[in-house]
Amino acid sequence: MKKIIVTFILAFSISASYAATRFVNKNFFINLNRKINRAIASEFGYYDFQKSIVVDYSLTKSEEVKNLIDKVSIEHMNTIITKLSSYPTRNYLTATGVEAFDWIADYWQTLVANRSDISIKRIKHDNFDQRSIILEVKGSDPTINDQIILMGAHGDSINTDSADIHAIAPGANDNAAGVAILTDLIRLIVENNYSPKRTLHFVIYAAEEYNMLGSYDIAKRYRENRQKVIGTLNLDGVNDKQNNDYDLSLIDDSTNKEQNIFLGTLIDTYLQKKWTYQTCGYGCSDHAAWNYEGYRASAPFEGLLADETPYIHTKDDTFDKANYSSAHASIFAKLTISYFVELDK
Repeated sequence: MKKIIVTFILAFSISASYAATRFVNKNFFINLNRKINRAIASEFGYYDFQKSIVVDYSLTKSEEVKNLIDKVSIEHMNTIITKLSSYPTRNYLTATGVEAFDWIADYWQTLVANRSDISIKRIKHDNFDQRSIILEVKGSDPTINDQIILMGAHGDSINTDSADIHAIAPGANDNAAGVAILTDLIRLIVENNYSPKRTLHFVIYAAEEYNMLGSYDIAKRYRENRQKVIGTLNLDGVNDKQNNDYDLSLIDDSTNKEQNIFLGTLIDTYLQKKWTYQTCGYGCSDHAAWNYEGYRASAPFEGLLADETPYIHTKDDTFDKANYSSAHASIFAKLTISYFVELDK
């Protein structure tokens, strides 16, 4: 999650921004969406290939949801956060940033090795080596398996206290915790032999901390390939329990109103946690890319932005800040389960 987007743009081209980010001074950190006026409200609306999708937001699969959410593993998520935050940095321009993404893809491959309906792709982007990751669970119903339910989280990290791209940036909360959630859900799908009717995509975005380069590229590709996406859910900032007022919130700008209402219903029904809406005021994470490309997007957050942890984007975003526990993230894991199970009908 970015209160501040951290690239100083010398030109509009990606190649120029790539060069500039290597030597940016913290005094010039800016909200890049405002700087280059990157659109976050869709120019496209719903395309013809999206209009044909009728989304059923009724809740009809409570037994299946409850069975799966009871099997979320906090211990497994803890191991993922510990591993990812052990890299000195996951900055998208660094070797360790590339290595961390390779580890994620390799580990996911071990989880799904015995499932022929699951495949993993490493997505190459222009101008940098960190590759986004897409894991697909192919839908079993040939009449609707061209429709995708997509859950994503960014895997990179950054330290905005230094102009050095190699500055220590463990990124335990932002956003190893989001990656940990998706990883545990993949484990859960495999171990419980869950076979969706529609196709599920789990995505780890590269270079989110630098103007969401990975997600904007990926969402554009989905649109250009006319891929049908029922909805997208973004997990960024999910493990810092901030106060006693709310357990989580739903970002209400650069998101889809109907899907947000659906998420609220899921929270009330399956989680029974205190939640509210709040406004980011800019494209504060990867959901903005999907919203811009005309897809339904939502972004649940760990609490109130006003109470956001002061440790993000620093060397101190370490797992000890959460007492070495992903207990708060487990709420979002259960929400994500209820999301894809209830949409898969």
